[in-house]
Amino acid sequence: VPPRRVGKRLIGRYLFLRIALGTVTLVACTVGSTFWARSLYMDGATEEDDHYKDTVLPLMRSQASNTLTFGACAVTMSARFSYNSAFGMRSFYGNKFAWYSLAIVAVLQVAITYIPGLN
Repeated sequence: VPPRRVGKRLIGRYLFLRIALGTVTLVACTVGSTFWARSLYMDGATEEDDHYKDTVLPLMRSQASNTLTFGACAVTMSARFSYNSAFGMRSFYGNKFAWYSLAIVAVLQVAITYIPGLN
C-alpha cells in the first residue's frame, strides 16, 4: 500500500497556506528587524561614513542572522503539529531530539554572533 493515494497532491492547500504564511512572516520579521537595527544605530550617519561600515552594517547583519535563525527554529517547532496548537505540554515532552537540535542551533548561533573571527 503506498503512503498516499496515487494522484493525491503531495502538499495540500492547508499545508501550502502554512508554508506561505510562515515564509512571509519570517521574511517580514527579518527585514523589519534589520531596518529597526539600522534606525537604532545610525545616529545621523550616512551610508558612506566609516561609522556605518564599521559599526552599523555588522550589527544589521548580526540582527538579520539571529532573527532568521531563531525564527526558523520557531517555525520548525510549530510545524510539528499540523492541526493542534504548538503551545501545549505535548510540544515540551513529545520529541526530545527536537529540543536537542534547537539547543545545538542556539549555541552555534551565539558562537557565530559573539566569537571574533566567526562573525
